[in-house]
Order: sequence, then structure tokens, then C-alpha cells
Amino acid sequence: MNRLDVRCRPSIKHLGFLITTHGLALFALTRAEHPVWLLTGLTIFIGISLVHFARLTLLKHPDSICRLVATQGSWHITFRNGEIREVKLTGDVVVWPTLVAARFKDKRGTYPMVLMPDSVTEFDHRRSRIYFSFYAFDQLLPDDNHHSVP
Repeated sequence: MNRLDVRCRPSIKHLGFLITTHGLALFALTRAEHPVWLLTGLTIFIGISLVHFARLTLLKHPDSICRLVATQGSWHITFRNGEIREVKLTGDVVVWPTLVAARFKDKRGTYPMVLMPDSVTEFDHRRSRIYFSFYAFDQLLPDDNHHSVP
């Protein structure tokens, strides 16, 4: 297996996680004793964050990654608008039984990708876990060697 081709779809589990964590952050703000202007600003910031990440998760944002193609030594991501970019794997890579998370980077920016069982087929999820576990860590950029494999 030296090629990975994964097509993504919206993940309801990831969206549920985002809503839960942002909801907990809002709940924590209700317990905080800070000036009203600070609490209002943080509430607005948390709301904007939720909307942004929900759009990425539901593949509504132009920078949403809809497809990942990896061959030995090269990574290509396809965005919602159909644009294909060659990227490098960088940063934290997490491979768990129910989650594969990675960041990709090119000259224009950094792009996170989260694969959960409901965002890809069962076969693609299994292949992704294997590919990232065995091939990806050899291709990390030299300054980014953080990863987590249980």
C-alpha cells in the first residue's frame, strides 16, 4: 500500500465534538468573575470560532479539504472549490482507532484535516490509519517531529 486516496464527507461526530467543547467554554465563562466587556468579547470569539470550524467540518468553507491523495513522498489535497495543491505533512499527526488528524502546509498556509469514521468509508478510514502509521512519519518535515500513535 504505497498510495492513499481518501474522499471526505461531512462528519456529524466531529461537529458534535466542536459544539460540546465550545459549549463547555461558554459554560465556563458563565462561572468566571471578569468584567462584562471581557466576557462579551470572549463569547463573541467563541461563537465565531464555532462557526468557522463548523463550516470546515461540514465542508462549507472554501478551505475545506474534500480529498487527500498521498503517494510515497508527495501529498495532494483537493479543496471544496476544486483547487488541488501539493502540500507537505507537518506538525502533529494523531492516529487513533477512531481518529486520524494531521496538518498540511504549503506556501499559502496550513490546513488541518480530521478523519473520523463517519467522514470517510470504513475501508478508507482503516487505510488512512495504516498509511499514516507506517508511511507518514517518515515524511514529516525535519522541524516537526511531534506525533501520537497509541
